[in-house]
Amino acid sequence: MPAQKKPKLKRKPKEKKPDTAERYKRYCGTLRVLKARVNPVKIVGFDTEDYDGVTVAYSFYDGVEHFYTKDFHKALGYVYNYPGPVVFVCHNLQYDIANFFKATKYRLVDSMTFASRLIKVTLANVSPRRLYFMDSASYYAGSLASMGKLIGMEKGEGSPFDIVYAKQDAKIVYTFMDMVQKRLNQDGINLQLTLGSMAMVDFRTNFLRGKQITYNSSSCLDAY
Repeated sequence: MPAQKKPKLKRKPKEKKPDTAERYKRYCGTLRVLKARVNPVKIVGFDTEDYDGVTVAYSFYDGVEHFYTKDFHKALGYVYNYPGPVVFVCHNLQYDIANFFKATKYRLVDSMTFASRLIKVTLANVSPRRLYFMDSASYYAGSLASMGKLIGMEKGEGSPFDIVYAKQDAKIVYTFMDMVQKRLNQDGINLQLTLGSMAMVDFRTNFLRGKQITYNSSSCLDAY
């Protein structure tokens, strides 16, 4: 019998490489210089206290007055009725947001933004331009006690039911973040959610001198 010919394998057609313009559009971008536009936002330090898994106190400080309550509805009213734009800052946002909203099964929470941790929370029926929560741990990852020492304030010791103790926690958060915002504003930068975003805005505002072409690795982009 004559030898049978092996079937020829069909080769997959080579993918056509995108032309230069298409590759540029897909993988490249442009960083542009940002103009310094300082819009300071009102900061309110916020802290919760819990005992045996139950939230027992809510403490706020806005640089002028303390607001302390053990009543969830009064705390909620304070947040919703505070004149905006305002950012409520917690040290360990995920912990305090859980303490604040777990009783309502988070029905009042509209969105949560995560990076390596929870960094921003917005509320239902409220524009994020008027009100949102952020985490001071994005700027200082140490404990609240060490943050206080850094700015010359003692956290002190006390129980979750100690009013003075709870008020001091909120005051430390406010004081630290107020100092951060003022320093950023001196360089023409507004308060950002993270150090990374702050660094990029700083670069584009104070160091970038013209359009900067950026390139993203195709091997990285094509993996997603």
